[in-house]
Amino acid sequence: MLALTFFLLRPLTPNAQSSGETLYLPLVSQPLFEPLPSDQQDHIQWVLDEAPYPAVSAQAVTLSVGEHEYLFLLGGAEQFNPQTKRVEQTKRVTRVELHENGDLGSWSSVGDLQELPRRLHGFTATAVNNRIYVLGGMYYPAGGGLPKFNNTAYCAEINEDGTFARWEAKQQNWYFDDGASYNYEKSMAYHAAVYLNDHLYVIGGLRRGLYFSQSWDATKFVFSAEVGDSCDALDWQQEQGLPEPLRGHSAVALERASGSEHDIYLFGGITNNQNNPTAVSLRAKVGVNGIEGWTDQPVIPGSAGIHAGTAVRSDEYVYFIAGTTQYDATQGPARDNVYRTKILPDGELQPWQEANSLAHLYGHAAAVSTWDRLYIVGGAIITNSTQLPTPQNTIYWTPLLFFSKESEPAGAVFPGETIQFRFTIRSNNVRDLPSLVISDTLPSNLELVSAPNFVQNGRLLHSISITLPVNSQAWQTLTAVVIQPETPVSNDSPSATATETALPTNTATLTVTSTPTAVPPTATPPIRPTDDKSCVLPEAAPDSGTPRPKPTCTPTPVVTVSVMPTSTITVTPTETDTPPPIPTDTTTPTTVPEPVVVINVAQLCFEGRCIWTSTVINAENRLFLPQIAK
Repeated sequence: MLALTFFLLRPLTPNAQSSGETLYLPLVSQPLFEPLPSDQQDHIQWVLDEAPYPAVSAQAVTLSVGEHEYLFLLGGAEQFNPQTKRVEQTKRVTRVELHENGDLGSWSSVGDLQELPRRLHGFTATAVNNRIYVLGGMYYPAGGGLPKFNNTAYCAEINEDGTFARWEAKQQNWYFDDGASYNYEKSMAYHAAVYLNDHLYVIGGLRRGLYFSQSWDATKFVFSAEVGDSCDALDWQQEQGLPEPLRGHSAVALERASGSEHDIYLFGGITNNQNNPTAVSLRAKVGVNGIEGWTDQPVIPGSAGIHAGTAVRSDEYVYFIAGTTQYDATQGPARDNVYRTKILPDGELQPWQEANSLAHLYGHAAAVSTWDRLYIVGGAIITNSTQLPTPQNTIYWTPLLFFSKESEPAGAVFPGETIQFRFTIRSNNVRDLPSLVISDTLPSNLELVSAPNFVQNGRLLHSISITLPVNSQAWQTLTAVVIQPETPVSNDSPSATATETALPTNTATLTVTSTPTAVPPTATPPIRPTDDKSCVLPEAAPDSGTPRPKPTCTPTPVVTVSVMPTSTITVTPTETDTPPPIPTDTTTPTTVPEPVVVINVAQLCFEGRCIWTSTVINAENRLFLPQIAK
């Protein structure tokens, strides 16, 4: 079967259904469903791309500005100095536009964006609406010596084209509950930061105080600051602290659509009590008055804990990309594990499961999620303590699912023949996917026969909403009969209507369950026109991409009848000879049916936007037909 895939980059906005729509009731249980094979359990297919420079301990954020979606890569280190064994930090800031299908566009060039005011590592970058806040971190002074803490908060307001005018240095005010300063310098590094309910939260991290007398001076302080609609000064109010001091950890936030309670989840890190990572997994309930308390959650398996790992959330699922087992990247290897847990309705976490690992050993990577896709950027390959880490510019990202369309028969079709189209949706095991809708526009040379669980509006068909759980696949089918078009098939007519037509507001939903295993429906046998020839049809269309053979036909034998004369009649000619009449051939010439080119485009829409497109072509010779579908 032939399936050519193209990507559509135009959103589809829901609107009201017209009164002329027709609902095709299910002829079979739809959508058909089966779990993926056991060897694909929890398997995630990663797509590889590249950042413009190697980035260790960099930060990545995503922003949606206007109709554009951007991924920003900020700072970090491009290499390790072999003499000092220290990271050589960079001020560089670059960005790339993300297409609706997840692909990366072109990265900005050096000088296109304002660099960071300082070469930082151990800092955080957090997206807030159309702004980026850079908080904390450390930098090495120009004259050498011990690193210094960055006490300044930086903020940039992003324009719709992905540029910004400058980094604004903002004043920070720190307020402790009892008025004491605890002798800490007013900044932090290797902390965690999240944005939740109009507030920025900074959690734990390394703070200067006992830094020169005790190497592992982590803190358990947590602060929050309300942020407005522009880059303003930040007034940090002390929140309920962590159960123990921690740094080198990662956090994600969950803002619930209803209710006044939200959640912060924190994982990994190192305490002051030991020179080893600690098994930390915590949840904080956040109410109208801030953090209400911290509770233990299932810990990440396989180690006592992980330093410099990265947590990222895709809807109700949380992923943790394992980091190093030591604070010093030269003292131990990194881990390549990827773990996943699910946030239950009550906010608690399920036990962690190990998903498939990355291709290399990684530590100090950045991870973000946008439109629930995952992006892991940079990091370092860390193998042992005898070699310096190798900074990487690799980007791993995940499509949410895969969509394809096939036809039976797959080759040439003739007027009167029936085609069955099958749409397959396969999970990439990133998250559960509700609100999936298949959109299909029938070309003018097809007449619909049946479409279970589809709504028809003219030649536009929409499936009712489908829910696809992790580790499953589902499909729908529709059947049509080929008709002879009155006009030649237009090169672009199938896709144009599908692009411009709005989604109906169909509230019906089909939820795929994880128990039944169904068998796909068999295609309706082809129906061909008859003529004065005897034809033998091939049993099945070839699957190798070669043209479907025409029927083998032989002419109907002609029977000749000879009549013996019984008598001879002599006719006497008249005065004028009349010429005999010209014989008329009344035999109707036999016509050979011509194949009809059918180009059918289908789209898969998720939460109101159609971003996956699959095209199937039925024709006698399909070698050059992709040109028609452009």
